[in-house]
Amino acid sequence: MDFKKAMQRIGWRLQQPNFKPNNEDKQAYNSIIQIIENQQKEQFKNNELFAKLYIHVYGKFISHYKTTVLDPIPRKELHKILEKPISHLVDKFTQEMNDSELYSLMENSGIKIEHPAFKTESKKRKMLIK
Repeated sequence: MDFKKAMQRIGWRLQQPNFKPNNEDKQAYNSIIQIIENQQKEQFKNNELFAKLYIHVYGKFISHYKTTVLDPIPRKELHKILEKPISHLVDKFTQEMNDSELYSLMENSGIKIEHPAFKTESKKRKMLIK
């Protein structure tokens, strides 16, 4: 029995003047209890996974910023990420993966990309002449 049917059954039965629980009532009640327990277990599992990621990233931020747990900077930086909408994080991730794929494709095709800061003066002059 699903949650909605179980709730309707219990609600209907409680409105009856001479209410005596029968097997369907017990089944509805047990279904509600089972659904609630399953949701609580799933919620705990999801929160546990989030906690593991939070702790891991927090530790990485502490190392990155060369601070301690008492310093607020790593926590503030982590919370900046958590405050962003998930769509923003997905878009950023997608863009980074597309860029990575593009660079791999270009590299495999023999195309070299040089950052202007690493070009020699003679290469810069040649580019200006072209």
